[in-house]
Amino acid sequence: MTKTSSCHPAYRAELEEKYNRIFNAEIGVPVKTYPVHIEGWLEGSKALKPHQWQSVHHLYREGKGISALGTGFGKTLTAIALHALLKQEGKINRAWLQVPNNKVKDWIKEIHEVLPNRTVGFVEPEMPGYSSREKRYALYQKLANGSCDIILMPESSAETAQKIFKTTI
Repeated sequence: MTKTSSCHPAYRAELEEKYNRIFNAEIGVPVKTYPVHIEGWLEGSKALKPHQWQSVHHLYREGKGISALGTGFGKTLTAIALHALLKQEGKINRAWLQVPNNKVKDWIKEIHEVLPNRTVGFVEPEMPGYSSREKRYALYQKLANGSCDIILMPESSAETAQKIFKTTI
């Protein structure tokens, strides 16, 4: 006969404790907040705050994840620093970033404020010819085969562009 929780309260308590230890345990928060030297980061430009460095360290160490900082806490700058660190360490050649349609210009500006020597390829929904599928596809191909450090794509075109990038890179 098998043990069941209704017949064996001690067994039930033991199972609950094991389950909670494995699946409901607290996740440790990384505490590395120290800055890392990033080659090409413009001296005197924006500096990352400790919580942004913590996010960079965590994402770098894990090799995956999302920077889920709240509004106004610096997700953009954190992503730029992570890109720069990954490139500096030889883990990537370039980054492909999907951003909200209305934020492409803001990202370009922020990248050039802190990393003025990085080349940024982008698709911007307000570009002439953006509404033409053929012109947009030609631009995707140009970016996929180009040598820019960072590629910015608006959300509206990211899915189509991703298919092209996968076949050309």
